[in-house]
Amino acid sequence: MNYLLLARFRLYFSLLLIIFFLRTGAQTIQTGLPDPSVDYGRLARIDTVVKGYLDKGWINGVVTLVIHEGRVVQYKGYGFSDMEAKKRMHPDDLFRIASQTKAVVSVGLMQLFEKGKFSLDEPIADFLPAFSHMTVLDKFNAADSSYTTVPANRQITFRDLLTHTSGLSRHWQPADEGYLCEGAYPQRARLLRL
Repeated sequence: MNYLLLARFRLYFSLLLIIFFLRTGAQTIQTGLPDPSVDYGRLARIDTVVKGYLDKGWINGVVTLVIHEGRVVQYKGYGFSDMEAKKRMHPDDLFRIASQTKAVVSVGLMQLFEKGKFSLDEPIADFLPAFSHMTVLDKFNAADSSYTTVPANRQITFRDLLTHTSGLSRHWQPADEGYLCEGAYPQRARLLRL
């Protein structure tokens, strides 16, 4: 696949999401008095689960935020932000978060899906014609990195994108035969040839 095409897709899709979120407006979050409609005993289950994860060493620290009907009902730090220094986690501690684009895009897509703007099994080529004539890997020669492709048997759908079964490869991660067929994702080769 042409990497310029993939870059354009990402750019167009990001612009669509930005426009969508700008049109929906921001939500005002209120803090202050306890909300009588919230079962704080039930909310305390979060404390139990998080403390269990901390005790088992599965996590070092976490911040939880629960908003109910526009009101903050829980905002807590648990564990440590720095284990060696034994620095406690605070609700306003900053986190380095990587690769959240997929989560944000998926939420935006599902909101558009709920509004009936597209079908999950609709080809993305209906919106981005550059994806109309996709090809898939046929043969890969590891000795010289040469490969051949064949036309895909079907179009990539929104469902494929959301379930990471579209067959699109990262530009720095070659879609070699081992990756597609015998590698960590054997189901991907089957899906690409449907």
